Amino acid sequence: MSTNPSPIYEPCSQCGAPLDDRQRFCVECGASRRHPSDPVTRHFTAITRQANPEPAVVVPPPGRGSDTRTAALVLALLPVAAALGVLAGRHNSGSDKDLIAALKAAPAAAGATATAANAGAATVTSDFSLGSGYVVALQRLSSSSSAADVAKAKSAARSKGAKSVGVIDPQDFRLKPSSGKDFVIYSGQFKARAAAERALKKLRKAFPKASIVTVGSPIGGHDKAAKIAAEDAVIRKHPTAKQKSDGAKIVQQIQSKRGKSYVEQQQKLPDTIVIP
Repeated sequence: MSTNPSPIYEPCSQCGAPLDDRQRFCVECGASRRHPSDPVTRHFTAITRQANPEPAVVVPPPGRGSDTRTAALVLALLPVAAALGVLAGRHNSGSDKDLIAALKAAPAAAGATATAANAGAATVTSDFSLGSGYVVALQRLSSSSSAADVAKAKSAARSKGAKSVGVIDPQDFRLKPSSGKDFVIYSGQFKARAAAERALKKLRKAFPKASIVTVGSPIGGHDKAAKIAAEDAVIRKHPTAKQKSDGAKIVQQIQSKRGKSYVEQQQKLPDTIVIP
């Protein structure tokens, strides 16, 4: 009496479900087997299952304006791609472990490169928050310096004992003496000059060229907003007859406009309107 041997099934590389030798798709997870009878495919499938590599890290696509960072990332990953190609060529000579290690290291290298690219592409932003006052200027940096250069200068200043280190862009504040277009690396923010002078004495040994810089009111929209607020306060307390008359006319015009003409009229309104 003869006994038929039990059929042997190959497990699915994705979920482990049993697959027939000629089965093209897994009925459990839907994974495709392009070459079910190919012994090379089965060999690599077995290696992948034994090694149990971690899931691939999906890097989200960069947003608009990131062409420079993308180019830097691609150039930085070229050595990694070359290394993977060499390892793949040596696969038949028993370098499976090296290949898997290189694949796991690739996402980490990509992340580090992306971080460096983002740091280099960031813009320099002023740290001064008092509106006006005094700082101890430690050094100047060229206006062409990157955010990474500024961060390096700040770190160097802290290592020498400076506290509350920051940067001022001369396009944001009025500085006296002026730094031209150069960024100013400073220590401390002071309302009174006497406090800045005391801080300067403590820093003079580590920073022989340090000096006190007066930081004036912000440049641009901040000045305009302050001017409008001041004028508005005066008008509120003492509106003239003409201002009241003009305000009444403007209100009537606003109520009579519709659609596109309404939008155009709104764009031509004065900064302050007296409503009678």
